[in-house]
Amino acid sequence: MHASALSLPIELLYFIFEHLQNQTQEEPNDLLAEIVVSHVCSAWRSIAIGYPRFWSWYAYRHEKRHKQELERLVVYLERSCNHPLYLWFVLRSYLPGPRILHPRAHSDTKESRAISLIQKATKHARRWRCISIDIRGAEESYQRSSSFFSPLQNLSFPELETFEVYVPRLLYSAYLDDLFGGELATPKLWFVRIDPISSLHFNPPHSITTLELHWEYGDPYPLMPEFLEVLLEIMASPMLTTVSIIGEMFDDACTTGFLSKRKRFSTSIKNLRCSSSIFSSAIFRHFQFPRLEMLFLQEIVLRRIFNFRPIDPILKIFPRLRTLILLNCYSLTRECIISLAQYTQNVKHLYILQDPALLIGVHLVDYEERSVFFAIVDEKILSNTTIWPDLDTVMFSTPLPHVISSEQVASCIDIVQIRKKQCMLRIPRYNAKYWESEDPVLWASFSDTGKLEIIPVDANKSIGRWLPWPSRKLQGIKRLADIYNGDPFLRPIDSSLEDYDSSGNS
Repeated sequence: MHASALSLPIELLYFIFEHLQNQTQEEPNDLLAEIVVSHVCSAWRSIAIGYPRFWSWYAYRHEKRHKQELERLVVYLERSCNHPLYLWFVLRSYLPGPRILHPRAHSDTKESRAISLIQKATKHARRWRCISIDIRGAEESYQRSSSFFSPLQNLSFPELETFEVYVPRLLYSAYLDDLFGGELATPKLWFVRIDPISSLHFNPPHSITTLELHWEYGDPYPLMPEFLEVLLEIMASPMLTTVSIIGEMFDDACTTGFLSKRKRFSTSIKNLRCSSSIFSSAIFRHFQFPRLEMLFLQEIVLRRIFNFRPIDPILKIFPRLRTLILLNCYSLTRECIISLAQYTQNVKHLYILQDPALLIGVHLVDYEERSVFFAIVDEKILSNTTIWPDLDTVMFSTPLPHVISSEQVASCIDIVQIRKKQCMLRIPRYNAKYWESEDPVLWASFSDTGKLEIIPVDANKSIGRWLPWPSRKLQGIKRLADIYNGDPFLRPIDSSLEDYDSSGNS
């Protein structure tokens, strides 16, 4: 068996090695594929070490073993030769063991560990393809921000395509004149994920196409007027097509006052996601989206957009909007849903979803509020074909604990039955099983019409991966399961990085 493996062409071995590496889940205690393969035998070790691509992907794994992690990084940088680098420096807080009586020295803060990693990696800055710097946990006595960013100043990053910085607590007390030094020298950069405070310290280049502003519950807030100025400047870029506003990072009074003094702001964005109720209101009141094709709202109470201050009903805010996604959104009255439909009347693909695993701000929602799904179904709002008249697909998803009646199932079916021939109802498999049991005869009859599509997703899987959204990662490059848990927009706030005690050696 061993001899047979050695007789394989080296190109096939490279393929096998990469496949094994891509299957690794990358939990903190998992053995790294490149380490395992290089210890099988001397022949495989020679082949693995001589394959630069195998060593071009590095993720910081064990914060308690920082010295060993630095040594591992140096090895990867050397073995990857001239191949592009994919680097994830994610530092989470951890609780010291009970025998550690003395506090950590200042030279051993998360900031100092991150700086030491960056200093090693900047020697190869021209090879960076992807870099992520993510520091979480309790606030420490951080040094001046200039010391953190200084390793990156005056460098060129000709291959850099994705750049992620999430360090809000590190920069919270920094002076705004501690700037990173303007735009990065990154001609190929297209994706930026950044926290709102860091966005004040250096500006994403105007050449980017994708921006994610990421704020989590408990993080400090940015200086609001300055942050809004930076945000509008970025959104004015004609190259920017995809934006995600993740988390409630805005102050209501300041945001309203700031935007009310300006004329309606026009942007070239085509895809917009938002889980901020304050910014969602601003979307309708202070912006114009002549090219927007997809609008994705999460955890939004529609009353906060449409009840408080009137919006001019003749405005064509979204003339090209075709896809509207409402995830865990709420509406006390049918009037708010009808108002939303008036401003998004050209929508062809409507997604009304509930996913309790993704709840973020449910504690902020009045108990009287109803989910948009039940408001639409119970009020039979979409039975009026003048509301979203051009629908081609309607997708519903409800959590299994919620009991749905046969009348509600009939209402869902009626929505597509009374509309044009090609209008389809899409539901996940776990809903289909229960909905069918409510009225098997009606369900069988509806299934025969060809207007039903069942999505093959089970109850223990998030519906998020079935939602349309441009890819947020480089093709063929995996992301750490334990660090990112996928797209941060589709991640509950309680899944933020927590203290853990990891053991094991890579």
